[in-house]
Amino acid sequence: GFVRAGWPAPLGLSDAKRRGGLLAACVAALAWHFKSGWLQIDYGRNMAIMVGLMVAHSLSWVAAALSKPHRRDNWLLYVSMSLTYLAGALELFDFPPVLGSLDAHALWHAATPALSLLFYAFLRSDMQAAVDAALAAHKRD
Repeated sequence: GFVRAGWPAPLGLSDAKRRGGLLAACVAALAWHFKSGWLQIDYGRNMAIMVGLMVAHSLSWVAAALSKPHRRDNWLLYVSMSLTYLAGALELFDFPPVLGSLDAHALWHAATPALSLLFYAFLRSDMQAAVDAALAAHKRD
């Protein structure tokens, strides 16, 4: 499934050393970001980094989905990613509170549980497809 090994191949990361190198670079960059903002955070830089991480994460999942177009529940991934970007726009384009408490940040937090459930529905479906494929291959042997 995508979760196990779907995205490394389209990104040229089927080699364990390359995946390890990418992981080490990402962890080092994130550690630097946390360390540099520990005492006084630069909000603009933090938002740019978090948006960049979200875009990179999304592109890796979409690349995995495009590499396996026959999967029946790819639509769950596309819908959850699209809605997550719409909800993320609430964080970027803030507005004053309505009725004293309903602002963009509150709506973002209200949306995240449903978005998480939708994404996990995709993950569950993807892993079920991987299990089904493995069982079918085992029966053929």
